[in-house]
Amino acid sequence: MEEKIMQPVPALTDEKIAYALSEALKKIDANLDVFDTVFPSHASVNNVYTKDENVNGWNEGFWTGMLWLAYDLTGDEKYRRVAEMQIPTYTKRIKEHLGVDHHDMGFLYTPSCVAAYKLTGNEEAKETALLAADNLMRRYHEKGEFIQAWGEIGAPDNYRLI
Repeated sequence: MEEKIMQPVPALTDEKIAYALSEALKKIDANLDVFDTVFPSHASVNNVYTKDENVNGWNEGFWTGMLWLAYDLTGDEKYRRVAEMQIPTYTKRIKEHLGVDHHDMGFLYTPSCVAAYKLTGNEEAKETALLAADNLMRRYHEKGEFIQAWGEIGAPDNYRLI
């Protein structure tokens, strides 16, 4: 059996970190006006992300989360403004139960609403995150002590879990 030789990993310097953050902020800035109350689709078409409503996917929270990270890093109100424009879409989604029959509440609501509340004290975001947590708790099955991943709660043929 051939032994693999590990190559040394280049040192991560402050300069490299600053460059990476600068590049990430440029990408976010280029999309602020495109994705204000809509969200990047889950996959690109010809390297372009189309606009999606916040109604069915599990990854919308990542875009809002990047905005909150940018705001936390820079203090620039443009990131906060767009991130806060998105909070009502999360509220509508959980109140109308749009595409939330799954376990991915954390992906949706932690980087969006929990972050909003922690960074700004936004009460709508707090209440929305709590509704999402309640939704997730309903998926808990005492028998077996697990959270049902997807599908109709309690369906005997649908006890998928991760």
